[in-house]
Amino acid sequence: MLEDLAPILMFAVFTLIFIIVIIKTTVDNIRNNRRIQKEWEQPFEEIPHQAVNARVLDKRTDMLHGRSYRFPEHKIVYFVTFLTDYGKTVEYQVPAECYGRVNIHQTGMLITVGDEFFDFGDGEDIEQDSQ
Repeated sequence: MLEDLAPILMFAVFTLIFIIVIIKTTVDNIRNNRRIQKEWEQPFEEIPHQAVNARVLDKRTDMLHGRSYRFPEHKIVYFVTFLTDYGKTVEYQVPAECYGRVNIHQTGMLITVGDEFFDFGDGEDIEQDSQ
């Protein structure tokens, strides 16, 4: 009789473990989404960022090649090289819009968040873009 119950008990145990894993994953995802939402709702002034005066030294593009399910994909990636007031040369991948509006030898405020490019300009347009 006990041998007949063994498969049922095993099924019940595995089902219970499966449900616990799903609940834990769901709770972790909800917590992570709430944390991310709080970060996105932060005013720009509270986001840890660095602003430094810089001059545009160079602009370049690169072509990324990939493959989707049926067709090859090509994407243009834009880069701008800056010289900061501290004498450091840095290159960042920038959005196409920024690439189009900056010129070589242009000076302005370079804003970064961590190691990532955020914006470059005279400061006024940066403030409006962040809201």
